[in-house]
Amino acid sequence: MMNIMSLIFGIIMVGSMTQLTEPARLTGKIANCESEFIILIAEDNKRDTIRIGQNGSFEFNTQVDAPTYYMLYVPNTNLFLNIFMENGTSTHLEADVNNPTILKVSGDLESVYEFTEEEQKAFIQAGDPAKYTGFKAYEVGLCLLKDSLCKALNNVKSEGFKAYKTRSMNETFDEIKIRYMYYLIDIQKPLNMDADFNAFMNAIDLDDSTQIGDKISSYLYWKAACLSGNTDSNILAVLQAIKDEIANKVIADKETYSFCQKYFGGGSDDQMDAVYEAAKELLSEESLAHIKSIYEKIKSFAPGNEAPNFEMNTPDGKTVRLSDLRGKAIYLDIWATWCGPCLKEIPFMAKLAEHYKGDSMIEIISISVDSNQKAWRELLKKDQPQWSQFIVPGDFNSLLLKLYGINGIPCFMMFDKDGRIIDINAPRPSSEDIIKYIDSHL
Repeated sequence: MMNIMSLIFGIIMVGSMTQLTEPARLTGKIANCESEFIILIAEDNKRDTIRIGQNGSFEFNTQVDAPTYYMLYVPNTNLFLNIFMENGTSTHLEADVNNPTILKVSGDLESVYEFTEEEQKAFIQAGDPAKYTGFKAYEVGLCLLKDSLCKALNNVKSEGFKAYKTRSMNETFDEIKIRYMYYLIDIQKPLNMDADFNAFMNAIDLDDSTQIGDKISSYLYWKAACLSGNTDSNILAVLQAIKDEIANKVIADKETYSFCQKYFGGGSDDQMDAVYEAAKELLSEESLAHIKSIYEKIKSFAPGNEAPNFEMNTPDGKTVRLSDLRGKAIYLDIWATWCGPCLKEIPFMAKLAEHYKGDSMIEIISISVDSNQKAWRELLKKDQPQWSQFIVPGDFNSLLLKLYGINGIPCFMMFDKDGRIIDINAPRPSSEDIIKYIDSHL
């Protein structure tokens, strides 16, 4: 009897669990999509690859730990979509690679996207600090906006989204208030000129590890700017603020690592050794080991050192090494067809190439890191650039980017005629003084 009752109870429990754990279902159609798959990225950077049909359609079922946003990305395009996922719901999306800002949503979570659209419009209308007489008035305006959005949230059908949004609402509005700092920068005013804003910033708990977003990082930037009187990122002032004001060693390690990684990613300068020494006191053993490897790599890229050699291919498949180009100074552009800022620099590269056409002292070259070499060749065929073109494929896994520790593109470098480094973070071709800069190194 006991065994039968246990079996029946087990069946009931399994049935209940099945109802509670219905997956989140995502279907859709993406127009003008040449990729054979799309990528769904979770907040913890876990990725799922979703196959896409010839007509651009797809479907995907998954169990999510909690209702939250995912990023849907179509490789080698500008299509990035924020997708809310919740177990037991079905959502249908329609998007177009050629119109990445337009998204049509239907299904169980349609009201989530309607609320999000209303929220974005409200932020645009009420979130501009220039409309207010000071931070206090700005805060009052945002408070009224928050009340309005809370009422609108009641109309959303998803209980999971309501809970998610309620949890994040205060943090979201705090982050919007922090933007007042950037308003002060825009109007070229001291960042500590408004007493109410100062009080808000000083109230941020620097030892609270539960805070979301970049509140602590923003505070550190603000504090460093107030101390130095300079709104340009002052890494030494930031590290001093971390040392003086953050007692939580885990948070101090995280913030130090984040600021140092960005700083060293920008190449070398005369503060580099002092920054590394200051960071050593604040970093954990594991973080220090990584920052040390970056620091030592950047040191090896100091002006006058030999540029690390690498292979690249021409559009017709011929292999060329950087060392093969010695005899002329090299101004080098690293780019990709899917990189919007890279494409904006192309007309300026064309002007540079025309300016130095026939000059025996310098060669202008561009190196793509596209994985999609077909897209690269098609753009070259369309644009017909009149300067040397090469490719080291792989996107952000390109061997060239790894070799030089490059975290973002476009990136511009300059080497002398003997293959020595002049600058691995040279000015962009769109820079006002680019000709003067290049001429000074010939």
